[in-house]
Amino acid sequence: MDEYQDLNVAEQSVIDVLAEDAALTIVGDENQSIYSFKHAHPEGLSDFGSTKDEGLQICRRCPHQVLSMANSLIGHNDVRSDRELLPYRKARKARVRVVQWQTVHQEAAGLAEVVRASMAAGDVEAGGVLVLAPNRVFANPVRDALQEAGVPAESLFREKELDGSGGENGNPRAEEALTLLTLAADPEDLVALRCWCGLSAATSFGCAAWQRVREHCDSSGAPVVEVLAGVREGRVTWAQSWRLRNRLQQLDARLDGLKEVSGRALVDAVFPSGDEDFEALRTTAEEVLRSHSVEAGEAVCAERLAEEVRARVGRPEVPTEVDYVRVMSLHKSKGLTVDMVVVTGFVAGVMPRIDADGGDGVSLRESLEEQRRLLYVALTRTREILILSSVVRLSGEDAHWLRMPGGRRGRVRPVGTSQFLRELGPAAPKPITGDVFLREWLGRRSEGVA
Repeated sequence: MDEYQDLNVAEQSVIDVLAEDAALTIVGDENQSIYSFKHAHPEGLSDFGSTKDEGLQICRRCPHQVLSMANSLIGHNDVRSDRELLPYRKARKARVRVVQWQTVHQEAAGLAEVVRASMAAGDVEAGGVLVLAPNRVFANPVRDALQEAGVPAESLFREKELDGSGGENGNPRAEEALTLLTLAADPEDLVALRCWCGLSAATSFGCAAWQRVREHCDSSGAPVVEVLAGVREGRVTWAQSWRLRNRLQQLDARLDGLKEVSGRALVDAVFPSGDEDFEALRTTAEEVLRSHSVEAGEAVCAERLAEEVRARVGRPEVPTEVDYVRVMSLHKSKGLTVDMVVVTGFVAGVMPRIDADGGDGVSLRESLEEQRRLLYVALTRTREILILSSVVRLSGEDAHWLRMPGGRRGRVRPVGTSQFLRELGPAAPKPITGDVFLREWLGRRSEGVA
């Protein structure tokens, strides 16, 4: 069982059951446990009770300097592996830079030029470059700048597609739009119906209202769809049932407008162009349309669009053999190996991101330690080139979106480099400005110097 540190207790228990009459070998690394959102249980490695333990300490990917930085970083965690990675004797020499730009726009343009020049010099190929970002504030500008510079690049952000800004009472509009598409494909999808009924301020996620629906189903023996039809038509009532009735009638009106609509028109109706809340989902839907463009004369129906959009969002796969620069989250880089890694958004308050209202000291410490592990994973993806990039100013809109203290629309927010820089140890180079970096990097490329 590989990547054992990523399994939660339930999954590890299933593995135990499957292996009751078999030999079981597990492989894992506590320092790469980055899935707390699925309750990963890295302690399962130390609790395994192995009859034989083999340490794999030689890293055949990373240069000595990168490993020194990664080991220093993870050494600040209380919960960590007791094994320290050692470099392979034939590892390449590292090229590591820590860079500070003035703005996100300058960062994007500068990094795009560095990648373009490195490709032109034959140092890297597009498929051997990863741009890792904590969020789209830093990722999208780099992707756009790369494309404008003639460098093939694609964003592989998937896990954030349902974020968007809050709609009514803070309910995510992107989630509502995907729910609508699901119901356009199947109006009796019970999970989607439950979600739709809850995504409204009037129903407060529908807990009390849905409990009433379930109680009526139990007492009458009628299926959920029939009870909801009764609510919609006023035959099933209770105090405040009008709230749920209005929500269902709103759904009917939206679905009526989607009847007989397919292809591009369907995407435009569900994920309107120009709306930032729907940008990520619209991009995914357009990818689905393009994937079916070879089928001449066939418009993508609601059933196919909903199925494939949900599959891409819910079960994203990171392509390994590509001919373009991959722009993705740090989480997605797990398991990849490339020649050049660029980490953007290396900014205090963003990396790490600590919610001041996020609970007691234990949960704050655990969050900080996982974010160290996340950066540890990102650092150790490269064979040779590592660039840690930050900015010194954020627009008020970006700072507000990132929920940074003092972030207000219309105001420029000064920011500093991530506190993790101090934890990378003496092997980490000192920060340089973007201008100095460009002169140095582009000058070396033009002179053919490594």
